[in-house]
Amino acid sequence: MHRVKMYHLRRKVHFVIMSSVFNTIEEIHSIYDLKGSLSGRNATEKEKASGGVLKDQDLLDDNRKFKLGSKKDAFMEQLKKDAYFLAELNIMDYSLLIGTHDRTKRIIEPIEGDDENNTSHVVHNQTGSNTPFRRIQKEKEKNIK
Repeated sequence: MHRVKMYHLRRKVHFVIMSSVFNTIEEIHSIYDLKGSLSGRNATEKEKASGGVLKDQDLLDDNRKFKLGSKKDAFMEQLKKDAYFLAELNIMDYSLLIGTHDRTKRIIEPIEGDDENNTSHVVHNQTGSNTPFRRIQKEKEKNIK
């Protein structure tokens, strides 16, 4: 937790810096920042083209559905608890950040020396942060060198 004094506002502002909210070895293909509103909740064409964060209306336009199965009740209960907690702190501007992994984009490679059984495995992205923004930054860095 960090704090800065905002003299022009005559108050202190607390904030948290997080390295990554997506703790997975799977590649994150798209990210949605959901606020529960449709007013002004579209990513720009530039944001979409660069792999930027998508918004509520983009989720509907993409016809995305999240299947949580047996975890749905626990997920909804946690959302409720989070919303109540933030409301108690008088925090009115909050959102749900969702990262999606497209299984059809997984890289499958055969295991060497196992031609007889025709076995393969998934190659995971293990380069640290794997958000679309980070991937674009890494590509730009490669091009500069």
